[in-house]
Amino acid sequence: MKMKNKFNFVIALVFGIVTISKSQSIPIQVINSAGGGGSVGATGYEAYYNIGETVISTISSGSTLNLGTSALFGRNFTLASGGEIGIGSSNGITSSGSSGNIQVSGTRTYNAGGYYLYNGTEAQVTGNGLPATINKLTINNGNYLTLTNSTSVSNILNLVNGRILTGNN
Repeated sequence: MKMKNKFNFVIALVFGIVTISKSQSIPIQVINSAGGGGSVGATGYEAYYNIGETVISTISSGSTLNLGTSALFGRNFTLASGGEIGIGSSNGITSSGSSGNIQVSGTRTYNAGGYYLYNGTEAQVTGNGLPATINKLTINNGNYLTLTNSTSVSNILNLVNGRILTGNN
């Protein structure tokens, strides 16, 4: 990972554990080994890293990872309690497979205490990775968000733009 902050010093890490623990959004350009990927986020930092099989990603409390429509690859992913993920994929977040914003090869941990922001530009589903009970759900999608499974919000439901379709849930 190469990270440049507002003080213009650079931290470099090629492979290892990636933990985002700043109390602000961090933009990341996700590049898989085939050279694909896309730019995400936009607040105060420039961070670029190659996601390899040895990379483990953790979004800590007070941190935000806004992926847009890009996918995050690597070994494991954890959204900690109090961490926030911006989900732009029409497939939401999934528990396994090559669909949605998180496509790591190992475990995917979506904490019930996490904050989930669905901010796609087209119709979205939550995906089967969204926990049954979550702390905070924000919908900012001009189209609609369909619940894949029954979901309960224990603290904050923030409807910025769009609609929720519950279906049978």
